[in-house]
Amino acid sequence: MRTRRANGQCKWGRWSGSAAMLLCLALLAACGPSGNSKPAGTTNDPVEVCERVADVCRIDKAKLGVCTQRRDGAGFACASQH
Repeated sequence: MRTRRANGQCKWGRWSGSAAMLLCLALLAACGPSGNSKPAGTTNDPVEVCERVADVCRIDKAKLGVCTQRRDGAGFACASQH
């Protein structure tokens, strides 16, 4: 349990905030982008199967799409760009 000092500060208030900030920064650094973060597929060569968000895919012969996360969270779907 923390105790208050005469100046109104908690005994560990200053240090726990700094420790929490360092922990957050360390976690963010560990979750950085992967080495292959550029979307796959091009307008001339779209992907056949969506494997991640933002890949270029083909809906039909004349329409391109972009891979999106399904609403139920179970995989990806090719959604129309227009």
